[in-house]
Amino acid sequence: MKKIAFLSAAHIHTKGFIEAIMKEKLFEIAAVWDDVPSRGETYARQAGGTFVSNRKDILADPVIEGVIITSEVLAEHMAGRQIDARLLAGAAALAGKHRFFHWPLEFPEAFAANVNRDGELGVKGRIGL
Repeated sequence: MKKIAFLSAAHIHTKGFIEAIMKEKLFEIAAVWDDVPSRGETYARQAGGTFVSNRKDILADPVIEGVIITSEVLAEHMAGRQIDARLLAGAAALAGKHRFFHWPLEFPEAFAANVNRDGELGVKGRIGL
């Protein structure tokens, strides 16, 4: 079974994504990183994965093939409450991880540019609305 990880668990739909992935049994959620450790630990337990305190460890793990980025929306980011999903998406692509992004419409040009580089990096990026 292919292993994936969550980079941020801040978005309101994270719980639903985890439940859907576990129900379909297409992927194993191996790890969860979040900038709020207690939140990351909660979702890691729910997913049957491991909480990872440093997101770079997920990106460096050759067993993890893809990541799901479910960080807060731009309004919360601008309020200083979380990490920018564009940073997560770019770092994941450069690390060779396939990516699923949630809520990219707040900065479509940045996400389009990010996904448009997928071919040269050998990864796939998909967007969920």
